[in-house]
Amino acid sequence: MAIFDPGCNANGPNDVRVTRVLHIVNTTPNVRASELARIVNLSTSRLNHLFKIETGTALAGHIRKARLEVAAQMLRSTDERIKAIAVNAGYSHTSSFVRAFRLHFEESPMSYRHRFRGPTASSGRARDGIGREN
Repeated sequence: MAIFDPGCNANGPNDVRVTRVLHIVNTTPNVRASELARIVNLSTSRLNHLFKIETGTALAGHIRKARLEVAAQMLRSTDERIKAIAVNAGYSHTSSFVRAFRLHFEESPMSYRHRFRGPTASSGRARDGIGREN
């Protein structure tokens, strides 16, 4: 799933480093900004600044959006536990994932899954909103 924020330029960013960062984030959303900066041989602050100029959005916001889109796709298509989805999307703590997911989608990951797959999608075990079994 490609996520692209064109900013001012309808053809995409002019800087090849930003284009490369976009490609990496869209294919590996659990990557960190510091790692991206190292890959394109920039400091993290310079990459953040350049990314904002080229795309019109903050790099951290773009990474967060990409991570949450991956998680949403997994919620719609798998029976993976919420904790496993959070880790796969690059979150170290399930609570941070649930908070970010609620802010972005305006519902919990579990209710999002139920809306798309029905309440029996979690393999028959009752779980709370962050994936723990009740």
